[in-house]
Amino acid sequence: MGSQDTLGAIEAAEAEAKAQQKRIEELKQQRVSEIQNDIAENDKSVTAITAANAALTEELSSLTGAPVKKSRKGKGTSKPRAKGQKPLTHFIAKALNGRKRGLKVSDLIVKVLELGYETSSDNLGPMVAQALRKGPFVKLHRGIYAVEAAPAE
Repeated sequence: MGSQDTLGAIEAAEAEAKAQQKRIEELKQQRVSEIQNDIAENDKSVTAITAANAALTEELSSLTGAPVKKSRKGKGTSKPRAKGQKPLTHFIAKALNGRKRGLKVSDLIVKVLELGYETSSDNLGPMVAQALRKGPFVKLHRGIYAVEAAPAE
């Protein structure tokens, strides 16, 4: 009789374990469903806030009559170069052409504007400095640049 009791207890424990495993799976599925609902609600909120922000930006633009600057994050924050406008490095090279002693950055800015470079920037200095680092230019002294000499053939 003892073995029958033991066998019955084992079967009961197995049935209980199976029932608990089923409950665990149900709870997991419930949690996944709740998380998916939360994500859907958050997506709706983000969409609504984005639309409201766009409407406010548009309203602000119409009230001020000027385009509202977009944040630096994201794409499309820089304006395209004017049609037919040569790159800044072209104007810098033209300004430095034939000057073995080079020019100061401040003098370069003046020369570039005199040569007809069109910009809407209030401060051209950082753009000139960046172009000097990227273009075919050589730093002679602190703040003084010249056109890099062409290699001899």
